[in-house]
Amino acid sequence: MKTIGSDFEDAMISTSPSISADDPDIAYLQYGWIYREMPLAKYQALFDQPWPGALDQYRAEEISFSPDLYQFEACIAARSNLPFYEGRQHDLSDPRHHADKNAVFEAFGLNGDLGYEENLRLHLASDWKIKS
Repeated sequence: MKTIGSDFEDAMISTSPSISADDPDIAYLQYGWIYREMPLAKYQALFDQPWPGALDQYRAEEISFSPDLYQFEACIAARSNLPFYEGRQHDLSDPRHHADKNAVFEAFGLNGDLGYEENLRLHLASDWKIKS
């Protein structure tokens, strides 16, 4: 199966308690075309963070992108993608958050070590439902 080349490989990953007043007791994971939900209580058990708001630290509500030439230049100069993540401390794509990404993906029935295409295959092959 092919989505749109590798267009979604770097898709934004967002996970947090629901922002919908209609579904206040759920949490979600959105990764490109992959969308999954689970009960909020189960989601809250994933994080052992001391500050309020920690549960939505990986919430990303962006709807588009625009190139930041400064970041591109900084990444080229550093020969690393890390300058890109400096202003995005709450990005599950950031390699520094790999352990959190793995925990979140596992809880939602995905695999944080796999790329987007492989996780999309897992998602489409599953019978994922809201689980209690």
